[in-house]
Amino acid sequence: MRTQVTFKGHEVLAKALKHLGNGKGTAHVVREALNTTAFTARTQWHREMDSKLILRNNFTKKAVNVVRAKGSDATKLQSVVGSIAPFMDHVEQGQRETKKGKHGVAVPTGFAAGQKGANPTTKLVRSAFYIRKTDVGNIHNAVQKFSKREQRNAVSMAMARRRGGKFNYAVLESDKGFGLYKINQGKGKIRRKSYSARLNPEGGGAVNGSSWAPWLLWSYHNSAVRMRPHPTLEPAAIHARRMMPNIFTAQLKKQFLFYQR
Repeated sequence: MRTQVTFKGHEVLAKALKHLGNGKGTAHVVREALNTTAFTARTQWHREMDSKLILRNNFTKKAVNVVRAKGSDATKLQSVVGSIAPFMDHVEQGQRETKKGKHGVAVPTGFAAGQKGANPTTKLVRSAFYIRKTDVGNIHNAVQKFSKREQRNAVSMAMARRRGGKFNYAVLESDKGFGLYKINQGKGKIRRKSYSARLNPEGGGAVNGSSWAPWLLWSYHNSAVRMRPHPTLEPAAIHARRMMPNIFTAQLKKQFLFYQR
C-alpha cells in the first residue's frame, strides 16, 4: 500500500534545507521521516493483531518486517512494512475453502483442541486428534455396505468399542452430514438420549457422563467454508498516514535546528 502525503506551511524550512549540508538535508529528512512512519505502522499493526486476532504464539507479530529507505535521492526514497507470514493474505482478505472430495470441508471443533464448547478456540488441534491419526477413511469405507444410516452408525460405534483405547473413533451421520467422533469409554450404565441428541456437536451421547458418549472432533457438514477477513494492515496504514505530516514536520525542525548550531 502506497501512501502519499501533501502538507503546506513548511516551504521556508524546506527551502532552507536545500542550501544546508550541500543539499543533503532534504534527503535526510525524507529518509528519516519515511523510516519513522514505517516503524510507526509496524507498532500499530502489532496492536491491531493483539486486538483482532487470536495469536497462539509470537510468529505472526515477528513476521512483520520493515525495509528501511536508503539513498540520497529524495524522489526515489521509499520504506516498506510487510509480513512474510504466508497466511496473512487469507487473514487480511478472507478465504473460501471448498470440499475436494465427496464429503464436506473438515472443520475441527473445540473438543479437538481440548476446549470443549469453545468457539472460536485459542489452541491448536491436539496431535492425537489429527485426521491422519484417526484412520477416518477406513472407518468410513467399512460401513458403506449397509444401506441405512442407522445401521452404518451402529456398526461404526461397535467398531469403536472393539478398538477401544486411543483408536475409539467413529464416523457418524446425521441430517447435517458426516462427522468424526471420539467415543469416550466409561464404566457407567448407558442411559441413552434421543438419536439426534447423541449426535449433538457439543454434547455427549449419554446422560450423567455414562459410557460410550460420542464427542464431535471434526465436522464435514459444509461443502464450503468461508473465513471472514480480519483486516489489520489497513487500520495500521491509516494510522500511519495520519501521523506522517507530524513526523515530517518533526524531522524538518530537527534537521533545521541541527544546521543552526
